[in-house]
Amino acid sequence: MVRRDSSFLKSMRIREIKKEIGKAISQGSGIPLEKLLDWIEITIGLRRETAKSYVDLIMRTEGWILIEGKIVAEIPET
Repeated sequence: MVRRDSSFLKSMRIREIKKEIGKAISQGSGIPLEKLLDWIEITIGLRRETAKSYVDLIMRTEGWILIEGKIVAEIPET
């Protein structure tokens, strides 16, 4: 039996989004927030507001930040 309640679906979507952000961060470039939100709308099918709340949650739990419209792992040193 496959579990398909809303909390399970939310956790699966969050994992997929987290994986996409992590992939971009590991390449050293980060990911533009607007591009990520577009990807989430198209690929996962979430409304933009819901997608933004998921991304905000992921950023808080992972310690990632938004700099100049891009999600990055940490503040670059100058």
